[in-house]
Amino acid sequence: MKKVFNFLKTNQSIIFLILIFFMAFFLRVFRLPDFISYHQDQVRDLFYIQDHFQQEQMILLGPKASVGNFFLPPFWYYLMSLAYLFSTSPLAPAFLVVILNSLTVIIIYLFCNKFFDKKTAVFSSLLYAVSPFSIEYSRFAWNPNPIPFFTALSMCFLFGYFYEKRASSFYLSLIAASLAFQLHYQGFLLVVAVFLVSLLKKDYKNFILGSAIFIILLAPFFISEIQNNFQNTKEIIYFLEKTAQEKALA
Repeated sequence: MKKVFNFLKTNQSIIFLILIFFMAFFLRVFRLPDFISYHQDQVRDLFYIQDHFQQEQMILLGPKASVGNFFLPPFWYYLMSLAYLFSTSPLAPAFLVVILNSLTVIIIYLFCNKFFDKKTAVFSSLLYAVSPFSIEYSRFAWNPNPIPFFTALSMCFLFGYFYEKRASSFYLSLIAASLAFQLHYQGFLLVVAVFLVSLLKKDYKNFILGSAIFIILLAPFFISEIQNNFQNTKEIIYFLEKTAQEKALA
């Protein structure tokens, strides 16, 4: 009994992480087939992936943005395709989202424990684990839903880069931020933050190499743009100009 007590005492953080992960996972996966949202977006994504697989075509664009007439980069469709390697059920992508958002509580704990304190880590991770809003948006396959995982991962590595000056942390933060950006265009703000930190540190070498990595991650998107006379880019510019005009007239 004493050995068990000593083990629990010396491994409190590991035990807590295991417990909080399974708690978050259970709250999100409980009766998933009964509570899952399955709407037009999910049907559209499934047919899009199926058509490209049947025609043996590379997926170059992702879902259509919620505003404007332009499309996201294709990371979401590749993430969905990864889920279908394990199961052809429509639940597979939703289950993948459940796993990613359950893992987010671990990232939040590790981040807060390292850069703040243990109490903050416990409270923050518990708050995210039981958040009704987080649980609701962890239970169905929609491209913005995995963003918390990649955002938390990016911020964790970004703080490591800023305070510990590890170049590898900069690249890992940039990759995670780039994937968040591919899931939703608002993630571009996170990409800007990562690059801004490198400029503030006057780390121009990593800034240049990071820019190359960012472009490589968007390679399918750029291939599509070249093939279609940059139609998507034109639509983005048109949307930004229209939005600016509407705000000027307001």
